[in-house]
Amino acid sequence: RASLPPLIQRDDLREVARLLREAVRKLDLIMLPSFVFLFGFAQEFVTLLFTNQYADSVRVFRIYACGIPLFMFVLSLVPQVFGRTRINMNIVIVVTAIHVALSFTLLKFLGFYGPAVSGVVTSYVSTAIYLRVATRLTRASLAELLPLPEIARTLACAGLAFALAWLPGAVSSHKLVALLVHAGVFSAAYFALGFAARLFGAQDKR
Repeated sequence: RASLPPLIQRDDLREVARLLREAVRKLDLIMLPSFVFLFGFAQEFVTLLFTNQYADSVRVFRIYACGIPLFMFVLSLVPQVFGRTRINMNIVIVVTAIHVALSFTLLKFLGFYGPAVSGVVTSYVSTAIYLRVATRLTRASLAELLPLPEIARTLACAGLAFALAWLPGAVSSHKLVALLVHAGVFSAAYFALGFAARLFGAQDKR
């Protein structure tokens, strides 16, 4: 964030786009596997923390977990560093209005899942708008702002790691032990696959 305004003053928008792309790449190494693990092991995670009485909350948890990947994007700061903070305010107003309307609509069709679905959907809408704004302000293409091949490889590695962690099934009757075993297998597999797929650069390894 601190390095962007001087670059903008020098009209070095190519470097601005590169820094944003690199920030997304680094964050996707954390956010995507976190999403895959929590979505896949939501039942074990929720019932461990809140007992089996909250098993019905697993679906709601999974809905909200679908918003985790969005945390790899750092695009809301782009209008700010360009001195265009009114854009942020306008986006918040529009997205909030959509969220309210969609929540009440989906509440009728999906019950209490409706507001959760609305929250995730509007988060994706907000991210899409910020992406459009970022490409316009930086004069960069979507591919220049987002490391799409790296995101795909990270998601693939996380998916394979989940499959390997899920295969053993119930490894223990003790929920904490079982979840820790799944987490250990998932983490080891993800990092091994990540190194093999060259997800991590020299700085990431340090």
